[in-house]
Amino acid sequence: PVIIHKENFRMKPLFPDEAIMDLEMSERPFIVFHNAKNNGRIAILFRRKDGEYGMIEPELNGQAA
Repeated sequence: PVIIHKENFRMKPLFPDEAIMDLEMSERPFIVFHNAKNNGRIAILFRRKDGEYGMIEPELNGQAA
């Protein structure tokens, strides 16, 4: 595999409801942000095929957020 497109992305501290609003205003399928509700940990919010939203919060050192 070869990376064909690289893009810099500024992550902002947001609450999940703010991230949903940002996602709704963009054409992107997901948004990466610092979750202000969870001590600024990284989170990925995405649109699901059923129209709902999903959120991924990566584990840090094998421990859940």
